[in-house]
Amino acid sequence: LLRRGLPTLHAKYGMPLALNAGDAMNVLTLRALLDNFGTLGIERTQRIFEEIEWMVLQSVEGQAMELGWVEKSKWDLKERDYYLMCLKKTGWYTCISPMRIGATIANARYGSIGVLNSFGYHLGIAFQIQDDILNLKGDQNLYGKESGGDLWEGKRTVMLIHVLNSCSPDER
Repeated sequence: LLRRGLPTLHAKYGMPLALNAGDAMNVLTLRALLDNFGTLGIERTQRIFEEIEWMVLQSVEGQAMELGWVEKSKWDLKERDYYLMCLKKTGWYTCISPMRIGATIANARYGSIGVLNSFGYHLGIAFQIQDDILNLKGDQNLYGKESGGDLWEGKRTVMLIHVLNSCSPDER
């Protein structure tokens, strides 16, 4: 959509409606799971539901971490704090859980699915950092979000955390 110059959902209808549509789409995935219950069987279906539950819990916790930092004006963060937030907010939702669910659907041995966690963790961090970089210097028409919005919202990006930890108290 961005390459074609079409507006993204949040740009066209606003963030609240876009978030609501995203939540609705998440719920609709459960229908696909239920529709395939006969093929997947009870054990795999239950494991997938448990993956979804864990993913949502982790995502909500990661989002709460980020919102809490802004709300409480917390600036004494380290890169490891950012990475934990990325794991929870982005890693599980965008990378780890989809891979684990795919492996479950493919009937991978349950014990072997955990190897996807590390790869998904690093992929999630890379995804979030790329998003943060695009917010700093991305073309608004291509990126679909306002440039510098993360700074104006007070989001703690890895770049901002690095700068704050590298400067003197006066510079801070």
